[in-house]
Amino acid sequence: MNNLELNLKKATAQLLEMAQNSCWNKISENTVFIISEITNEHPNFFDARKARKKSKR
Repeated sequence: MNNLELNLKKATAQLLEMAQNSCWNKISENTVFIISEITNEHPNFFDARKARKKSKR
């Protein structure tokens, strides 16, 4: 298990605990992480997203 994965698991456990203590709704502890690389091709993420969506049409 790498450092990023370990940090995500710890932070998620803390966040779930805080959420469970703050509300009465049942909050599932099932979690899935999708980790992908963010490239610096575009200076603005939102413009890059728009361009990517536009190119898929």
